[in-house]
Amino acid sequence: MNPPGASRHPWADRLRAAYAGPYMSTDEPDWLGMAPVDEAEIRRQEQRLGRLLPPSYREFLLVSNGWDQQSFTSLHLLPIADVGWTRDVAPHLAHRWGAPLDAPAPESPIGYSFDYDAPQDPNDFELVEHIPHTLQISEDVEGHVYLLNPHVITDGGEWEAWYLDTLFESGGIRLRSFWHLMERAFQGGLH
Repeated sequence: MNPPGASRHPWADRLRAAYAGPYMSTDEPDWLGMAPVDEAEIRRQEQRLGRLLPPSYREFLLVSNGWDQQSFTSLHLLPIADVGWTRDVAPHLAHRWGAPLDAPAPESPIGYSFDYDAPQDPNDFELVEHIPHTLQISEDVEGHVYLLNPHVITDGGEWEAWYLDTLFESGGIRLRSFWHLMERAFQGGLH
């Protein structure tokens, strides 16, 4: 068990491991990320967004404030100052999926659960009405985007994480947390 305040996710090691291998150039640093942000900056951004960020994403930001490149494993993750609610930063995304921008965020039914371990059909993506209320944390690169959904909270206060293929409205994949999203991306399970 981790002591209070300790990181639950080994982000620094994971980012180095994700970047190492056959794709790494000898003239590049052994780092996939950017300079970290401090706790004070995270609190400022949480105040701007009006909500506390989920633990695995906060921990990531303390190690790397996004990353400045699209890599073979993942999309370009935005610095915390550039993330925002999808309805504000990418209203076209919500509109494309038919979600009204001005509707309140729907509540998940009492007792709602989702089996993240079961196979998912990306074409049968639920919760499209949540899209305007998600936090967009990546650039929309050729129709691919990462979102965090604060209206589905999983274990440990994590927000559900989404990978959406938006180019042809073809669907998405739901994951337990930002950590799980990145693990899936690092393993090549997205795109």
